[in-house]
This record gives sequence, C-alpha cells and structure tokens, in this order.
Amino acid sequence: MDRLTSKDPVSGANMIAVSEEWVVSTCGDRLKLDGCIADRLAAYEDTGLSPEEITALIADNVRLHELVDVFEKILGGKNVQ
Repeated sequence: MDRLTSKDPVSGANMIAVSEEWVVSTCGDRLKLDGCIADRLAAYEDTGLSPEEITALIADNVRLHELVDVFEKILGGKNVQ
C-alpha cells in the first residue's frame, strides 16, 4: 500500500496527498481538517500494518481478554504467584 502522508520538512506537520499535491492537513495553518485526519492517518501508516492485520490483532485481543476472564473465574480469587 502506498503511503498517503508525509511530514512537512519545515513545520513537521503531517501532510496528505490531494490531487497529486501535498497539502498540510493537520492542525497546522494552511488547512485544518476535523479531528486532524492527517495525523491519524500518519499514525496508522507508521504502524506498517495492513487493514487485515489490524483486524486480526483486534480479534486476537478480544480472544485473549476472554481467556483471561475464564482463568480469573477458574482461579476464583486464589493468590497465584
């Protein structure tokens, strides 16, 4: 997947590609998008994960929390070291 964001070399603000041009689209001066969309997109792109990998991690996290709940019920408050 191609990266859609880049850092402005002067301000350090995240920029997003719009019609083959880079536009500052964070909380910077030139253009402010609601919720600082470019910052959020840049943070996602920085993970290097695909949408499918993110979905799999979320599913794994849910399953791990379910297992922790099961173990807590089994142990029933026993102090395990």
